[in-house]
Amino acid sequence: MESILSRASRTRLYHRLVRQLLRPQPGLYVRKPLHSVQAKKVEDKAQEGFVSGLLAHGKGAAFFVQPDCGILGAFETQTIDITSFTNMWGEYRDQLICKVGDLQPKLIPIQMTVMGCPLYFQMIGPQPDRQNQGPIIRFGTHVSGGDTVSRSLRLNNTSPYDIRMDWVSYNVDQEDRKLLDVVVAYGDAFPLKDADGNEVVGGGAMSNDTPPTWDRSQTPSTEGTSSSLKSKSDLEEEEEEKGALHSAPPQKRLFSVFIRPHEGNASDYPYCITPQQIDVPAGGSSTIHVSFTPLTLSELTSNAACVSFALGFMSLDSKVSSCIPGKVQRAQGQDLEPLRLDLQASVRPAV
Repeated sequence: MESILSRASRTRLYHRLVRQLLRPQPGLYVRKPLHSVQAKKVEDKAQEGFVSGLLAHGKGAAFFVQPDCGILGAFETQTIDITSFTNMWGEYRDQLICKVGDLQPKLIPIQMTVMGCPLYFQMIGPQPDRQNQGPIIRFGTHVSGGDTVSRSLRLNNTSPYDIRMDWVSYNVDQEDRKLLDVVVAYGDAFPLKDADGNEVVGGGAMSNDTPPTWDRSQTPSTEGTSSSLKSKSDLEEEEEEKGALHSAPPQKRLFSVFIRPHEGNASDYPYCITPQQIDVPAGGSSTIHVSFTPLTLSELTSNAACVSFALGFMSLDSKVSSCIPGKVQRAQGQDLEPLRLDLQASVRPAV
């Protein structure tokens, strides 16, 4: 009997000591494993910082080579992964340099076409799958001949370049049977304008900017990363000696003809966007105002639906941002898919 009681006492004493040891002490930090959601957030933040470091040079694209160096054994085959990162649309061309000892470097051409829109509306946030589709702005139901209603929308620019937006609003007519629109433009389809709406002579994409040098030393100091956007000096001299062809900068067009599906008729009534031309700074934001003026209905007209949409055409006023011969070429204006904003409202007759 005494042996059984003593064993039970020892067991209780053992469990008491274990609980005391496992109990967190004041001032003692106990490291707990990260939750899966928290771990995912930490991983996404690290990946975002890594990509931001690669694109810190502000040229719109970067190529990451992994592994960027190593030893290739006898009769050995190794695969090299080339990953592209970008935050700006355009057609990119570059050269991947492969060096083996004292042998002459081997130049491997790289070409990439990036589509999409680096702008997004603050109210809906980025939409990776529908970058050119903005929100649907609903103004509700208003009395015929009522006061003008206005909404403010903020546009954010995630690219390293200033983007000029030219807004055009269109009214949708359900009984319209037109199929195509033929748009003829003389000079720039969307010229640069001053505060009064007058065209600026000599403005637009012909501003005199000095092209940047694509120097490897300007790549971000991210450990274990490399970018193949390199300098233009030595490589282009070697390529010109070999007779390599470089794409020439696009010439300024005198007349432009655009054919597109007919969706609506251009009009500033009942919807109007101000300012119709606005600059969205690189990495910044700008605000536009969308106003709706209710229609004046006749006595025999019932409720009327006002369905419209607005297209924001993107242009680059800087020559450097629009084209770097042999490296980058970017479409703009009518040649680029615009940013769309849908507008809806209805008008009822006054009692």
